[in-house]
Amino acid sequence: MLALGLFATIKWLFTQKTKLMFTSISSISIATTMAILFFNSSSSTSLKTKQQASANKPGFQQELITSKSNLPIKNSTFTVKDAGPEVLNKMNTLRPNQVLKEQQNQLLVPGLNASSEQESVMNNEVKFTRIKTNGFVHFTLVKGTNCSVQDNIPYKVGEPQLQYSIKNGVLFLNSATENKASDLIITVSDLEKINLNGFCEMTTNSEFKADELELDINGFSNLNIDLNVDDLEIELNGETKGKMNLKSKHIELESNGFCELEITCDFEQSWIEVGGASKLTLSGNSTLTSLEISGENTLNAENFYAQDLVLNMSGYNKKFETTVTSTLDVEISGNNTVIINGSPKIVHQEVMESSKLKMKE
Repeated sequence: MLALGLFATIKWLFTQKTKLMFTSISSISIATTMAILFFNSSSSTSLKTKQQASANKPGFQQELITSKSNLPIKNSTFTVKDAGPEVLNKMNTLRPNQVLKEQQNQLLVPGLNASSEQESVMNNEVKFTRIKTNGFVHFTLVKGTNCSVQDNIPYKVGEPQLQYSIKNGVLFLNSATENKASDLIITVSDLEKINLNGFCEMTTNSEFKADELELDINGFSNLNIDLNVDDLEIELNGETKGKMNLKSKHIELESNGFCELEITCDFEQSWIEVGGASKLTLSGNSTLTSLEISGENTLNAENFYAQDLVLNMSGYNKKFETTVTSTLDVEISGNNTVIINGSPKIVHQEVMESSKLKMKE
């Protein structure tokens, strides 16, 4: 009955009130259209507001850079599908979002089985001029056109891997796993300072050249290095062993602690201070040399030749012999014996009664 009544009413409107019927339909359509537009506009505004809010979050830009840094390199032949599980694991471990905003170029580390082509692709332009190590870090230092870290350490299953980060131009290295120096190659284009802490080893395969370089060696370190540096500063603390082949226009060398080193020298100006309980062997030559010897140490310099030598020796029961060709300025205290070869001119001499100065032609 309700359906019949509704049908009769609609029929009456179409036949008797046609104008009223069309007016009602038009009003309903307009109202419906405005409602749809309103809700669409609200939804769009809400989404845009959320996007702006996300963009203004403090970590958003860093997250964006991090996500970009994980994208494949353009024109690279190296793809994720070509990498074995050990390579993927190494990449995840060695690159834990360490690239800062101002260092968007990546520092990539090739895996154990990376081809030479892949290694060349992985070269980067992230620059560091300083190196600081902690723990067990054994590496080979190489001079190149770019900075890179090549990790070929054969890790065992479950063994902690090398960690690194770069901040303010400093490469920080930390490792709890002992490795061969040849398995970790660090290439630098310009180097200012190296700081070794812990149980470290540093080697060079060829002569490393630089304008200025500072070495701060602490802990238990093993050095086998060949350096040609115009302005060189070396401070040795802790227990340091090995060999150093050094060429420099100006060098400051300070040895403390328990050092056992063979040093081959080619210096123009040198300031050498030996203290602690060191055992050093010096060979080679130096034009102008200032040498201070103290503490309970042994310095073998019979094959060291100085043109001009300023010598200050203290302590007890030590014997020191070297060759001086031009001038000698000497002060000896304690109970020591100094033997000078070469018949130099003595410009200043202070020798305590308990000490001896012997001149040999």
